[in-house]
Amino acid sequence: MQSRVLRPVALKVLAPSQLEDQQSRQRFIQEARAACSLNHISEAAGSDFIAMEYLSGKTLASHMGNNPLQIAQVHYAEQIADALAAAHHAGIIHRDIKASSLSAMTSSCWTLA
Repeated sequence: MQSRVLRPVALKVLAPSQLEDQQSRQRFIQEARAACSLNHISEAAGSDFIAMEYLSGKTLASHMGNNPLQIAQVHYAEQIADALAAAHHAGIIHRDIKASSLSAMTSSCWTLA
C-alpha cells in the first residue's frame, strides 16, 4: 500500500538468484525506467523492486481459459494493439506479451501489464 496516497500497489522484485548478475540488474533498472515513462510508477533507486499500479482485474489468460478468442472478443486484440503502439511510440518494446500479462480494467477494457 502506498502510504502517502493510500492505494494498493504491485511490487515487482528482482529474483534473489539475479541480484549479483549485473546484466539482470541493468535490465531490471531499464524496465523500471521504461515503465515510469508510460505510467506513474515509483522507481526506488538502488532497490531491487519496482512499485507499480496494482491491477485488480483478472488476466486475459484466466478469462479465456483454454478457449480461442471469439469473434465478439476481437476488440480485446484492438485494445492490446493500441497499448503496444503507445509503448512503441514511447520507444519501449514489451518483451513478455502473453495472456497472463493482460489485465481487465473493466469487463470490456484490457490493459497491458
